[in-house]
Amino acid sequence: MEFSDIPAWLSTGRDAVALLKAAGGLLPKGEKKAEIEGKIEDAEVALRKSNALLAKDLGFPLCQCTFPSSIMLWKEAQKAHVCPNLECGHIKPRGMQISREAVVQAHSRSGGGWMAR
Repeated sequence: MEFSDIPAWLSTGRDAVALLKAAGGLLPKGEKKAEIEGKIEDAEVALRKSNALLAKDLGFPLCQCTFPSSIMLWKEAQKAHVCPNLECGHIKPRGMQISREAVVQAHSRSGGGWMAR
């Protein structure tokens, strides 16, 4: 997949879920409608998970304020990645970022870190 194809892929997934929701709203009330609405919700969660996984694989920062994780978007005016969740608003400024995984790996390789010396 080309990097330039990603926005179209994300948009197509969102559009598909929106169409499913619209179709679910047209169904008559009853047990089957509730079941179908549940399946639509499952599809929406699966899409959000796949979007977060794709973003992580491409190196985009993720905010842990929601599950699945929110993709932090670059805001040029702030020169930082910003969580799109209005209740969170976490900002990750440009610069060297060290992941938790890297810290844990470095710690385990060194035999306990500086305190073990």
